[in-house]
Amino acid sequence: MSQFLLPSIFALAALCGLTACTYEPYEQGHQLYVRHCSSCHMEDGTGLEQLIPSLRQNRFLLQSEAELACLIRLGAKDSLQINGKWLYGDMPPNDKLNATEITNILNYLRHAWGNEASVIKAQEVEQALENCLPKGR
Repeated sequence: MSQFLLPSIFALAALCGLTACTYEPYEQGHQLYVRHCSSCHMEDGTGLEQLIPSLRQNRFLLQSEAELACLIRLGAKDSLQINGKWLYGDMPPNDKLNATEITNILNYLRHAWGNEASVIKAQEVEQALENCLPKGR
């Protein structure tokens, strides 16, 4: 019995060590971002000049949790001012995403590419989404 116990303990320790090295706290948000946002905002968050905002070191992402949740859900049909620049173009809605998915995306964005902000709770996003009013739709 003991001849199997020691190798099992080492295997378990190695497995724990490997998974700890690859832990990504915002991985779900990253995967959702890639699937739903990166075709416009680019996988590296750089955006597209005056049409699509860069999400790198973006002050807007750090300040407006409720507004961001509504923007993701409802999209936008006119200009937005972000980081002092006016951007012109539509942002399509992501009305198929639920509050948890939007929370995961927001938390990923608020911690990727040099952004440093507090974690948003799902309850905060749910409340924000309940208060969203369609703009320009």
